[in-house]
Amino acid sequence: LEAFRRQSEPVRKIPLWLAGVAAAALLVTLGWLGSQWLSGSEDPAPAPARIEAPRPVAPAALNAVAVTTPPRVIVAFFENHTGETDADWITSGLPEMLTTDLSRSKELEMIATQRLHDLLARAGHDATAPLDRSTTAELARWADADLVISGAVFMLGDQYRIDAQAYDVATGTMTTAYKVSGTQLLDMVDELSAGMLQGLTSGDASPPSLQAVTHSEEAFRAFSEGKSLYANLQYDEAAERFRDSIELDTEFAMPRVHLATTLFSVGDVDGGVDALGQALADPQALSEDDRMLAEGLDAFFREEDFAKGSKIFGQLIERFPRNPEAYVWLGRAAS
Repeated sequence: LEAFRRQSEPVRKIPLWLAGVAAAALLVTLGWLGSQWLSGSEDPAPAPARIEAPRPVAPAALNAVAVTTPPRVIVAFFENHTGETDADWITSGLPEMLTTDLSRSKELEMIATQRLHDLLARAGHDATAPLDRSTTAELARWADADLVISGAVFMLGDQYRIDAQAYDVATGTMTTAYKVSGTQLLDMVDELSAGMLQGLTSGDASPPSLQAVTHSEEAFRAFSEGKSLYANLQYDEAAERFRDSIELDTEFAMPRVHLATTLFSVGDVDGGVDALGQALADPQALSEDDRMLAEGLDAFFREEDFAKGSKIFGQLIERFPRNPEAYVWLGRAAS
């Protein structure tokens, strides 16, 4: 499974302007050689005109051009400054919550938090250890993100306070920041997501709502912990936490999808198909990427229609090109 994840690293392409310059230079050279051959002249021909590489376009000029590609955003782990070890789960749970919330907006391309787990594992970094800003920025570059969101959680009396900032990965410039306070974590995350979305987009997007997927903080906690365990290839423990999440909120569909991927990973096809069937009973309760993941897996394992499943995973990669699960299962189908 990890081998497939390694194959999901995005390939850096040669810039189009550089390819154009090289092609133009080749054509000029071939034209000169051709003229020499046709003329049969022994006199040296004038040297071909020098081709100047186009000057880099300033970011401000790029902004003046209509750009339809949404910015790629990854949410890093948050720091726990509450002084309570019981709140440690929030450091990894918040990225999952924010990613789930913000992925419901079409104006952002959210990179799955599993990508962050994969990169940390490759770097040999302890997933439970705090990340400084330079390490966070480096991970974001590896993930091919344009923006990275990070922050910290504090405890003020009986209330939580969450501070979040978004930084431009290339320049390190902070693009927006937002803070929320309260006692109900899901309400706070919804408010935080709406505030960050307002600062990162045109401001016309509808505010997302995490409570569209679950009303239970404990259910989301179990789900988040299950995803962390799955990312660390601890499949039995991950399946147990996904089942805990479903038991805490029977209408929470997302853990059923990830329970299915976990069961398929250990060879329990019947259990995985059953979990998928329950998840797809209400596809509107799933995030878009989880719905497409579930539909692709359903085509592979229940319908045994590999052409259909491959097409769905191709669409998933086109819509969410940094989603590692799509590459994992598409690679498995091809093997």
